[in-house]
Amino acid sequence: MRRSRRPTDVLPLRRRLALASVPLVGLLAGCVQLTAHVGPGSEPVAGWTRSADAPLSGRTDAVVAGVGDELVVVGGWEWSGGDGELVSETWLWRPPA
Repeated sequence: MRRSRRPTDVLPLRRRLALASVPLVGLLAGCVQLTAHVGPGSEPVAGWTRSADAPLSGRTDAVVAGVGDELVVVGGWEWSGGDGELVSETWLWRPPA
C-alpha cells in the first residue's frame, strides 16, 4: 500500500532548494557589471555627484501601488533631520554634501 504524501513531506525539499539558490543568486549578482554612464561617450566621474531632487521627500510606512504606468505613493511619515551620516568618533550627525 502506497502512503499518500502530506504537504509537510515537501517542506524540507523546498527549504533545501531555497538554501541552494542563495549562493547562486550571489554569484550571478557578482558577475553583473555596475558601471553607470551619464551619456554617450562620457567617462565615469570619480567621487560623488549631486543628482536631481526627488519628487517626494523621504518617508517611512507609505503605501505604494502601481496603477498602469503610474506609481502612486500615499501617506507615510516624514522625519526631519534624518539625512546625513553618523560620525563614529564624535557620535554627531554630518549633513549630506
